[in-house]
Amino acid sequence: MYAKGKGAVVPSDSQAREKLALYVYEYLLHVGAQKSAQTFLSEIRWEKNITLGEPPGFLHSWWCVFWDLYCAAPDRRETCEHSSEAKAFHDYVSDSLFHQSLVLLLWLLMDPTPDTGGHRAAALTSSP
Repeated sequence: MYAKGKGAVVPSDSQAREKLALYVYEYLLHVGAQKSAQTFLSEIRWEKNITLGEPPGFLHSWWCVFWDLYCAAPDRRETCEHSSEAKAFHDYVSDSLFHQSLVLLLWLLMDPTPDTGGHRAAALTSSP
């Protein structure tokens, strides 16, 4: 899934688990489940400081993009509500390229870039 060579940084399994735990905790807080969020941290024995992102949070935003693209797939279009942008995405890419494009899109959204203070997607869409 990740490019080989040329300085590609592949997150370790522990880094991925840590990020997911952070996003789950953030989601629970943003939806008002404070007790569940604290219980979650206790159960996973979290001991690091946490800085929350802005609502609705990364996990919710990621899920909305994923769900929109999932619903816009040609075999689900008639039974699932989706955006015109998601439909256009499916119409644009061929079946063989769809999976590669989706993996790239998710990687861009998930991989923070320090020099932009955000995500790679922000770096691609912002003007200099």
